[in-house]
Amino acid sequence: MLKSIRYKIQVAALVVLWGGYLVSCKKGKESSAQHITLPHLKVEAVQYTATAWGYRIYEDTTLIIEQKYLPGIPGTKGFETEALALRTGKLVEKKLKSGVFPPTVTKKELDSLGVKY
Repeated sequence: MLKSIRYKIQVAALVVLWGGYLVSCKKGKESSAQHITLPHLKVEAVQYTATAWGYRIYEDTTLIIEQKYLPGIPGTKGFETEALALRTGKLVEKKLKSGVFPPTVTKKELDSLGVKY
């Protein structure tokens, strides 16, 4: 009987410790994501084919994003113009500087930028 109670107490303690560990890990990830800063970003448009543009984003001189195709859209279609690629790249840059990660681009955002897909 005493062995059974001791076992239940050990299991309960283990569950409480594991729960506390998971909560602390989650809090740690949230706070670390908020402290990421990328102050030295640069966006450039890149022509991949005669009719398709994309963009690259650099942190100083390190390439961190290369987007050859329309983000969030199935397939391998690029941007129709340099301006559209650059405009979308600037949106992603703004998201990164605001601490949004991953900096996903929605269809609604593409629509608002004038991107056809």
